Amino acid sequence: MFRCPRCDVVAEPTVRPARVVVEARVKTYPERRYRLRGDRKDRIDPGGVGTETVREVSLCAGCAGAERGT
Repeated sequence: MFRCPRCDVVAEPTVRPARVVVEARVKTYPERRYRLRGDRKDRIDPGGVGTETVREVSLCAGCAGAERGT
């Protein structure tokens, strides 16, 4: 059971909240070298760029749909 912070409605105990990402940021992951057990050569994970969730909120289904634009 949870209270939707947008519409202030208390949801039923069996209803799961919809998590909506409010804030995200770009994250750069560095290159990593690692060795598997028993392997003689190094493996290289090239790293890259991705997104990282900074903040998310739990909303009811109606508010989540309106927030996502569906």
